[in-house]
Amino acid sequence: MIKLANFLLSVSLILASGSSLAQSMPDFPHISVTGEAKIEVAPDMVTLQFQISATENDANQAVDVVTQRASDIVSLVKEKGLTRKDIETWAIDKQTRRERDPASGLLKITGYEVTQRFILHINGLEKYEAIVNELLRMPNTERLNAEFDVTQRESLTRELTAKAAKDAKRRAQEMAYGLDVKISSVYAISQAGDFSQPLAKFAMSEAQYDRAGGGGRFELFAPQHITLEKHISVIFQITP
Repeated sequence: MIKLANFLLSVSLILASGSSLAQSMPDFPHISVTGEAKIEVAPDMVTLQFQISATENDANQAVDVVTQRASDIVSLVKEKGLTRKDIETWAIDKQTRRERDPASGLLKITGYEVTQRFILHINGLEKYEAIVNELLRMPNTERLNAEFDVTQRESLTRELTAKAAKDAKRRAQEMAYGLDVKISSVYAISQAGDFSQPLAKFAMSEAQYDRAGGGGRFELFAPQHITLEKHISVIFQITP
């Protein structure tokens, strides 16, 4: 009797705790668990987004600055081994800047802002380091944002999914053992989370560490690794 009461209490607590599964909770005794798996890998792909921007009193001058800088950037990335397919860009955008004249109350034109956005798809961290260090020192480049990834993401994701599922089963078995019940079958499975844009963790290379403090220019360095994670939520049916 005590064993049955403990079992019913445990099941009630599990039901009350909720689950990240999209499906509604079943009406039979069950255990809901989330398994997880993660791996740290060195990235070998970078998607680099940025824009060129110029604000001038004369519209022609602002356009000239942006088009010249765009030409400089294309020359740079071609030199570093990027092809036409590795470069995405948008049409030039122009915004008119206005201020209200305090005397007349009328709006007057104070200048023109011209921008053009770019996305570079870079294979190899050495190319990324060389390109981004030049872009950072170029006039008129701003809002640089890099997203790091790996070419083997699909196969790594499959491996992580399998590991997360095994982790969920292990957690369920441990819970079932502690509750003195048995897992009988899987009722539902869902992805509880997938970090498609992992955060990169940066670290100095040995060569950069050795060069630091020697009076030379300190360059931006590429991330040491990124963390890929996978979470799987599973509902297991249980029996006393």
